[in-house]
Amino acid sequence: MFSPHSHSGFHQATVSKCLLATVVVSTILLSLPLHAYRNYFINASKASPAYTYVTSKLVFLDTKDLIPGALLLYYFRIFERRYGQRKFCAFLLFSLACGLALEALVFSLLQAWVGGLGSPCGPVALVFSLFVPFYVEVPRVEFAHILGVPVTGKSFVYLLGLQLGSSGWGAALLAACGLATGAAWQRWSGAIFRCLAPPKPVCRFAACWLDPLLRSSPPAGRHTGATLELQRQEQMEHWEQQMRSRWMTGGAASSAAGDNAMSPDPTEEHITRLTDMGFPRQSVVQALRLSNNNLPMAMNVLLQEV
Repeated sequence: MFSPHSHSGFHQATVSKCLLATVVVSTILLSLPLHAYRNYFINASKASPAYTYVTSKLVFLDTKDLIPGALLLYYFRIFERRYGQRKFCAFLLFSLACGLALEALVFSLLQAWVGGLGSPCGPVALVFSLFVPFYVEVPRVEFAHILGVPVTGKSFVYLLGLQLGSSGWGAALLAACGLATGAAWQRWSGAIFRCLAPPKPVCRFAACWLDPLLRSSPPAGRHTGATLELQRQEQMEHWEQQMRSRWMTGGAASSAAGDNAMSPDPTEEHITRLTDMGFPRQSVVQALRLSNNNLPMAMNVLLQEV
């Protein structure tokens, strides 16, 4: 499930773990013991060395940017589990390369007009590129209303993005570059993956030698959330994992036939809502039967097969 509240930490998200650790540790080191080296990570003006375009993306030199940026990188580890490590690495390479190219173009034009402008620090464009698949692939499920405004499981993530992207005009431009990069990935992900996917020998080497050192252990148990809401979320994730396993092993049809007496028939309203989103009717009916006619859970099962 694409839940930002997942209790499983960095399990099956080794690349995200390394990326987040690099950003946080580098920021802390440059803020305290290595403060004298900060200039190597700041692209302050047109006169700055060219390499600072790259190094400035490795660190958040401002704490108010580090906190939302780090939280978003942690939340977006869900896409490494969704895509797999090889495809996720291809996404990161494309986002970094395309984001840097767009950033260099935009800030070069602005420097020609205004002069003395520098690029903000931090992987802002990379973070915002992940908002596109987050918006497209993660279902929007309302669970409350505040003053008439619907609150969903995605609202907190969007608020973090708003805080990060509104920290300055430079951050807003980087956010726009990141969204453009994410849209390009969403449109041509297959072709980009074929071009940028890490070679399989490199992946096998990393799996044999690096992954055992960096991987996180799976969660020891279930229903460990500190609140009822977290425990309910963990139970939902467990149910959806079981449903996806049955779906992928071809048990959907037999389950639908064998459990007909136990599971309620899918309502036409739920079938219509899901088919209007583009899902085949037969798959929609099977997913609703597997999920006991629960619309959000059925939607997540269907999204796993897109």
